[in-house]
Amino acid sequence: MLTRRWKRSALNNGQAFVSKVIDTQCYESMCTAQDMVTWRLVDDGYTYQLSDANQRSALALAFRMWSEVIPILFLEDTKSPVYDVDILIGFGKDWHLNCPKKFDGRGGTLAHALRRLTATEIHFDDAEILTVNGSGTDLVRLALHEIGHALGLYHSGHNNSAMFPVYQGRFELAWEDRALAQSIYGVCRGSFNTVFDLVRTKPDGKQIYNTFFFRGDHYWLYVNRSNRTRYGDPLQISRYWKGAPSYLDAAVHIFGTTRDLVYLFKVCAGRHFWLYNSTMDQVAAGYPKNISDHFRAIPGSGSRSIPNFLDAVFFDHRDGNLYFFKGNKVYGYDLSRGEEGCCLPGYPRSLSQEFPISKGRRPLPKRLDSVYYSYTDGKMYLMRGSLYWVNIDFDLSSPRRNLVVGPRDIAKRWKDICDVDL
Repeated sequence: MLTRRWKRSALNNGQAFVSKVIDTQCYESMCTAQDMVTWRLVDDGYTYQLSDANQRSALALAFRMWSEVIPILFLEDTKSPVYDVDILIGFGKDWHLNCPKKFDGRGGTLAHALRRLTATEIHFDDAEILTVNGSGTDLVRLALHEIGHALGLYHSGHNNSAMFPVYQGRFELAWEDRALAQSIYGVCRGSFNTVFDLVRTKPDGKQIYNTFFFRGDHYWLYVNRSNRTRYGDPLQISRYWKGAPSYLDAAVHIFGTTRDLVYLFKVCAGRHFWLYNSTMDQVAAGYPKNISDHFRAIPGSGSRSIPNFLDAVFFDHRDGNLYFFKGNKVYGYDLSRGEEGCCLPGYPRSLSQEFPISKGRRPLPKRLDSVYYSYTDGKMYLMRGSLYWVNIDFDLSSPRRNLVVGPRDIAKRWKDICDVDL
C-alpha cells in the first residue's frame, strides 16, 4: 500500500508470492531457470486518464524492473481464464472491483495490494491524477511499490527504497529492495558466452571502462561502482553493436599506449573474427576475416596457426601477448610479430600447466567460457558455467606468474545479471 502518510501493509501475512510455471532458457550448454508469473489489467479495471497502451506499458516496465534483480519473468496474459492469472490489476474509486477495502479519494491511500482466493490483486485509486512521465502521480512508481507487496515485501523506513510508504516522484529499486527480494526468490544465475572489459578514452583524455557480459543474442553492461547491471539491460547485440554477430565465442580488448583493438570471435561459424571500432561503435570495414588467416604460425617454427572454434581469448598486460583458449589447450601469441605470431616458446600448453591450482582447490574444467581482466578489481578471472576462478598471482608490476583459486559463484560476485525476456 502506498500512501501520502506512513501505513503498514499486511499483504499475504508476509508470505512470498509463489509462481506456478518454471521456464528454462538455454543457449547451447548455458541454461537459466526462471519462474514465470502472469499478470493482467482486467477488462473492467482500465482508467480513462491514460490510453490503454500507456497503462499496459507502464505496468510492464514496473514488472521488468523487478525481473532485472530476481529470477522471475513477468508475462502479460490476456488470453488465459482469469482464475489462471497470478496477478490481477485494476483502477477504481471508492468501493471498487469487489474489493473489501474502500479508497479514500484524492490524496491518502494511492493504491493497495491484497491476496484474494485465486490471485494477488493490485488496485490503483482512480481519483488520483495519474500520469506516465508527467507532473501527477506516476503509474510506474505506484506499480513498482505494489508489485513489491505482491512479491511479499513489507514497507521500508528508508526513503530511497521503492517500498517507502510515502509517495516520491523518483522510482528505482534500491539496494535494500534488491536484497530483500533476493532473500525470498534467490539471485539470477547462468553462464555467459564471453565477458570482457572495454576501455574508452573520453574527449578530455580520461579513460573509462565497463564490463560487458554476453549471452546468446543479448548483452549486459555491468556498472561496477554500483555492483549491478545497467537499468534496462539486457539489450540486443545486433541493435547496439552495429555489425557485430550474436552468440559470440570470445571477445577481447587489446589496449595500451600504442594499441586499441577490440576483437570479437563468433560462435557456430567458429572460423571468423570481427574487428570492432569502439570509437565509431561499429564493425570495421572488411570484416569478418578468417582466424587462421590472420593469426598464423611463425615461419619456420613448425607451429600451427591459431585454431578455429575458440573458447576464450585473453590479452595479458603483463607481457603484451595474446592467449587463445580451446579445450584443454592454451596458445600463446606474440602480438609484436603481427599476423605471424603463433606460438610463443613452449606453447600450446595444457590449462593445468598454464594455470596451476592452489593446493586443496578444485582444478579448472577442461574448457573455459571466458577469461578476462577486470580493471575495477585489478584481477584476472576465469569462468566456466556459473562458476569462476581467480588468478591470485596476477600482478601487473611483476613477472608473469599464475596460481588459481576457486571455484566461486558468479552470481554472488556479479549481481543482478538477469534475463527479462522470453
